[in-house]
Formats: sequence, C-alpha cells, structure tokens
Amino acid sequence: MRDYVGERSDWLAELVRVAQADGELDPSPSPGALAHFCLLLAMGSALITPDLHAVTDAEWAALLTQLVAGLAPSAATAQTGTAR
Repeated sequence: MRDYVGERSDWLAELVRVAQADGELDPSPSPGALAHFCLLLAMGSALITPDLHAVTDAEWAALLTQLVAGLAPSAATAQTGTAR
C-alpha cells in the first residue's frame, strides 16, 4: 500500500510540475507538498463522509472553488511566465 501511495504521489507531483510549467498553477507551492495535500484529502474523504456533517453541496462547492482559485498563478506570475 505504501508503494502504491508513493507512486500516486509521484504521479500527482509530476502533474503539478507540468501545470506549473504551463502557467496553469502558481509555481511557488512545492509539487511534492501539493501532491501530499491532495492525497491527504483523498484518504480523508474515504473516512469522513458527507453524511457526518451538515454541509450543503453549494457550501462545499464554494469552499473548493475558493481553495482551487488560490492555486492559480498570480497576475505578476502570469505576465512574466515565471515557472519552476
């Protein structure tokens, strides 16, 4: 299981690197750290199901939209084309 999760982490980190190089994601977050965060969310969502908390679909969508928007490149980064 550890090897499988490690492979998924490497795969996600590479996707982050590609997106950063293409200017689709802010280049400042570590690809490894972002991959780790994504895996934590995925693993946690298997344990913490929606029926445990009174959160509407609209509330959840608004939160995820805000979080993902925070990973977008800044205007300065987008203009200079700065990437890792």
